[in-house]
Amino acid sequence: MGTSSSRQLTNERSLGEGTFGKVYKVTEGDQSFALKIFNFNTTGDKKEAELLKSLDHINIVKVDAVGFVTQPTDSHFSLWGSPQSFSKLCILLEFCDSDLKTKLDKKASVDTDWSLNMAKQMLTGLIYMHGKGVMHR
Repeated sequence: MGTSSSRQLTNERSLGEGTFGKVYKVTEGDQSFALKIFNFNTTGDKKEAELLKSLDHINIVKVDAVGFVTQPTDSHFSLWGSPQSFSKLCILLEFCDSDLKTKLDKKASVDTDWSLNMAKQMLTGLIYMHGKGVMHR
């Protein structure tokens, strides 16, 4: 993504917010993403986001882009490669239809095989991250 051009993302809906920022479901053409917009902009945060982008493992949500967004206009975000006036640091992530909590809430009972499979997947991703020098917080 060049610094003088931007990607246009359509804001579909808010997915939630927390201490670090807000997350939106956005689309670009027919592809869906999760857009996490941070409440702060520091050099360290951008470096951390770029590090996450370098991870490539089946059990880790993929980061498509790291950049800066301006506030939405007409339900769109402009994603830039470099800071713009009034922009905030963001990461554009692979969109997942569900999360572990939702899966657990939907299951009437959690059997041992399912639990072991979930634990194995999480630990496999965690071991990969640790092997790359990345600690999960």
